[in-house]
Amino acid sequence: MKKIALLIVLSFSFFTSNAQIVNEGVLKIESGTSVYFADDYTNKVGATHTNDGDLHLVGDFTNDGTTTVPTSGTTYFDGVTNDTQTIDGISKEIRFYNLTVNNTHASVKGLAVFQMNLIYKLKMI
Repeated sequence: MKKIALLIVLSFSFFTSNAQIVNEGVLKIESGTSVYFADDYTNKVGATHTNDGDLHLVGDFTNDGTTTVPTSGTTYFDGVTNDTQTIDGISKEIRFYNLTVNNTHASVKGLAVFQMNLIYKLKMI
């Protein structure tokens, strides 16, 4: 009887939990490397995000930290059909070398300004 009760509690916890990827230090994706985040990604205050490889995001991208100037790489917003992906955060600038949005429901909170000087800078005003 105890085994059945434990199994039910564990199953319930699995279905009600939310996963999220959080960078609290340094995240560096090297050239030639592909990384896939199946949920929301947050770059926390004091954290550094560098993408010189391929980063695939299915959830939202919240940037509260720093994004460095990449020398290569592509960030893909690969959201599920009819699912809105949001770029947000207290840091007002996110830097991409290449940015590909494969989702018709992507959004940016505020005003997005794209500057192309070999690097895409997304400024949220």
